[in-house]
Amino acid sequence: MGSASSTTAVRARCVSSSPTRGANRAAVAVGHSQLVIVYHVLRDDQPFEDLGANYFDERDREQVRRRLTRRLQALGFEVTAALPA
Repeated sequence: MGSASSTTAVRARCVSSSPTRGANRAAVAVGHSQLVIVYHVLRDDQPFEDLGANYFDERDREQVRRRLTRRLQALGFEVTAALPA
């Protein structure tokens, strides 16, 4: 089963970079991520722990909010973002 059919941080990397870089560069980026994972697992002698499919969204929530706000504004929506009380 490849990274494109699972809910992992590697799949999230593929999905996030594919539209901007193209499918081939996204595949290279995913391969690089997998090599880095293998390197750290072998170097540290620790089992692999997946970061989860939403790792990149949770890492910088403010950046995600700004990006999505700009995207909605470009589509003609008026956007106000507020955190739930």
